[in-house]
Amino acid sequence: GLGVEIDEKGMEAIMAKPWRVTRG
Repeated sequence: GLGVEIDEKGMEAIMAKPWRVTRG
């Protein structure tokens, strides 16, 4: 994504992993 919450793998996971997200 573009500046959205993404998981450690770099996939959009805003609702998938809200506890492990980073601003990419």
